[in-house]
Amino acid sequence: MPKLLKSCLFLLCLWSSLCLVPVAGPAEPEKITLALFAPREADDTFWSMFRDFMAAACHDLGMELRVYYAHDDADLALKQLKEATSGPNKVQGLVFQNFKKTALKFLELAEKTKTPAFIIDTGLDEADLKRVGKPRESFKYWLGEFLPENEEAGFDLANRLLQRAQSLKNEEGLGERIQIIGLAGEHLSNASSDRIKGLNIAIRDREDAVLQDMISAAWNRDQARLRTRQIFERFPPGIKVIWAANDPMALGAVDALREMKLRPGQDVITGGVDWTADGLQAVKHGLMDATVGGHFMQGAWAAVMLYDTFHGLDFAKESVEMRLRMQILDRRNIDVYLKHFSTGNWEQIDFRSFSKFANPARKKYDFSLQALLNQLENQTSTDQNP
Repeated sequence: MPKLLKSCLFLLCLWSSLCLVPVAGPAEPEKITLALFAPREADDTFWSMFRDFMAAACHDLGMELRVYYAHDDADLALKQLKEATSGPNKVQGLVFQNFKKTALKFLELAEKTKTPAFIIDTGLDEADLKRVGKPRESFKYWLGEFLPENEEAGFDLANRLLQRAQSLKNEEGLGERIQIIGLAGEHLSNASSDRIKGLNIAIRDREDAVLQDMISAAWNRDQARLRTRQIFERFPPGIKVIWAANDPMALGAVDALREMKLRPGQDVITGGVDWTADGLQAVKHGLMDATVGGHFMQGAWAAVMLYDTFHGLDFAKESVEMRLRMQILDRRNIDVYLKHFSTGNWEQIDFRSFSKFANPARKKYDFSLQALLNQLENQTSTDQNP
């Protein structure tokens, strides 16, 4: 073979082999993983909705969500925290509530492991707040908090139920005071106690209503059913309003009323908090008068703010103490909400539009229900008029 041909074949083989060698490109950025610590089970009516909404936001933002379920066990929650903040699979952010007064221990471990932390749903007790102050004061890794206005929720629910009971009383021509009973959550829950404060404020200066009893049903539907029956045995037959600190307990009261051959929504008015799927349907069909909620969205909004902060746009420029005003859904507006949210198809929401980093046109956060509805209405209009 001529030397020139051999040289050409050698060069061709060398070029081909070089083309097959992989060339290292720029390294992929590490995916951000957030940990959500849910206090109860995976199928809990409120926390499953909270988790799914937050997961949809994390997916849109290219983050992963790891969920830990405490099964109502504070010691288990602390064990899970240690797991999430150590080892090769350590998360980059913690999202949790003050579950059975554990938030301070969560913050201490977050500080020790240098893991950004964000409190949602239930904040620190007054005594702890006096000691540690606001986010980023005593604990620099406690980046912020987004808490619902639970006292206002209890107040708004009470006023709505009393308004409805008053209208029925006027129709029936009854003159006596409206008798109320309350169903509380767990005794260690700040959310329950704050909602009860709102109830007490609502009836404090009213001459047409009286709170006969407040009894704990521990957030549980079946316990609420049993407690309601017990109360009605003690105060027959004048109870007209059952105020409940969450939807499952309100539904338990509805169950009890039916067992006692009373008509929910007519003989006795009930309402709760959480916007659970069963609660929404009960409102639609007149079994509950109202449900107050929107706070299941807090986790998603926490994820948006952490995402922005991790990308250099610190949400602290607006505030490190965010508050959510919950809203009432009743027969007047339930259909508007169910039109968009009854299926739980959170993927229809563009969570990136709520982020300042992903959406540079956004100058101020707007996490209101109306902002969500506006986005979905605009999507519907676009789909109908391409």
